[in-house]
Amino acid sequence: MSRPWLIAMLLLVACASQRVSPFMGDENYLAIGVDPDEQVRRIVEGLQAEGHEEAVRQRGRHFTALAFRDTDGQPSAVRVVTATGMALVVDGHPAESSTPALRVGLLPAPRSHTTDFDGDGFEEVLVTLQRGNAPACIVVYRVRDVGYVDPARIDFGPLGDAACVTAVRDVDGDGLFELVAAWSAGQLALKRAPAVEAVLFSRDHRFTLEGEEAAARYYAAQAQTTTLRLLEQRDGGDRDAAWTAAAELGLLGFLQGGAAAARVQFDEALAGLSPDPSREAWVGRVRAFLADPPPPAGSPLSR
Repeated sequence: MSRPWLIAMLLLVACASQRVSPFMGDENYLAIGVDPDEQVRRIVEGLQAEGHEEAVRQRGRHFTALAFRDTDGQPSAVRVVTATGMALVVDGHPAESSTPALRVGLLPAPRSHTTDFDGDGFEEVLVTLQRGNAPACIVVYRVRDVGYVDPARIDFGPLGDAACVTAVRDVDGDGLFELVAAWSAGQLALKRAPAVEAVLFSRDHRFTLEGEEAAARYYAAQAQTTTLRLLEQRDGGDRDAAWTAAAELGLLGFLQGGAAAARVQFDEALAGLSPDPSREAWVGRVRAFLADPPPPAGSPLSR
């Protein structure tokens, strides 16, 4: 076999062995033999021409992430470049008549010596999305060494898509980081909605509520703080805040042990409050919610 035919056959085998991305059509946006540094330069120049200024540049082993701000100094765009080209594009937009502004930014890597914050062997990029005045939510993207950038799988379980990842912390002290999500029950709001923090651990390349002793300790610490707040608000005369704290203790009970634990913890909290006939309907709604949290209407980022 002549040398040109041999080279052609080897190239075909190499192409056939490449792992296919799970996202249909993304091969249209990827290039072979791209110079990542040149790609980064072109992206920066292009967005600068549109009025965006480079704000953050983050380098990993297999990627360069760029964050930009607009003429008002607000986070406006994120780009991730790998050896295959521009692998991730996330754009914000200004406020419109019926739509609040969407701000898009980058978080620094939680671990100083690596961009793999959870120790699963993949680098991660943390993108923040903030719609209007709502809290910013974190979206986790994993960078594969072949150049694809995929959203990490996050299983919120009964919390649903309405939960919002708000922080990345080392909850169990092992040097690896977990996701912390805000779980809010807007339908139970008095002056404000009851809200607690849930912990998501990295397991088999996904994040899940399936925790261990570290999660139990985290929820117990929240419950202790919330109980103190309930007593302070009760004695200080802010009854709405005290009742909201009681609902939050129920939510924490749900995270610790499901519906049965939620009911026990909520009833124990109510025992510390004076009976109030005007709250009976609300108490019924809380108990129904804790027995079977309803599916959310949708992600807070879609509203």
